[in-house]
Amino acid sequence: MALLEVDKITTYRGSQKVLDSVSFSVEEKKIVGIIGPNGAGKTTIFDAISGFFKPGKGRISFERIEITHFPPHRIAKMGLGRTFQIPRPFKEQTVFENVLLGHLMSRPRLMDPDDVITETNIILEKLELSSKKETLAGELTLSEQRRLEIARALATNPKLLLLDEVAAGLSPAAIDRLVNLLKQLNSQGMTIVIIDHFLNLTIQLASNVIVLDNGRKIAEGRPDEVLNMRIVRDAYLG
Repeated sequence: MALLEVDKITTYRGSQKVLDSVSFSVEEKKIVGIIGPNGAGKTTIFDAISGFFKPGKGRISFERIEITHFPPHRIAKMGLGRTFQIPRPFKEQTVFENVLLGHLMSRPRLMDPDDVITETNIILEKLELSSKKETLAGELTLSEQRRLEIARALATNPKLLLLDEVAAGLSPAAIDRLVNLLKQLNSQGMTIVIIDHFLNLTIQLASNVIVLDNGRKIAEGRPDEVLNMRIVRDAYLG
């Protein structure tokens, strides 16, 4: 069953068309990659799905409910979490507080406080941030802030997780650990969509890849098929 459906989404920034009638669906419990050169429209499609940017045309449905014009907080409470290409932590809050806020914003107020604290610590351990839990988020390195982005998204207990360039700037060893974490989350039932400019994660994780170029979907299929397509090679190599 399709968890997410994007139907002929077209967006503009001023007079410039950023996305041009883009359509795709994401099946439940799958990992899907969205790739393409700089300026292809990858982050804009995440902005449209998560409610940060309203499309001019088209429809977006999550669990068969149209969310095209829902605000971000309502979409998040439905179970759609995301990270941002440029990390957006609360810089004057500690790492622990950043993740804790994700729980408090998405969970019932009657949830046991001890359970919330326990779950926050579990997420920090998964993202190897336990030793930084009392550090202000603004003092983290870029790679640590990217891991904090994922931790904050996981704290909202998402059914669908949108990851925007989370591997950028990470070492090969850190990427391997991230791959293992995402495989674990997926095996537990989480659906994941990855934007990946350098294909570090896509090749290892995605069962299906969508290729954007100049705001249009130019290809879709298995990673090995898509990366061998002439139209995809031309898009990356100009």
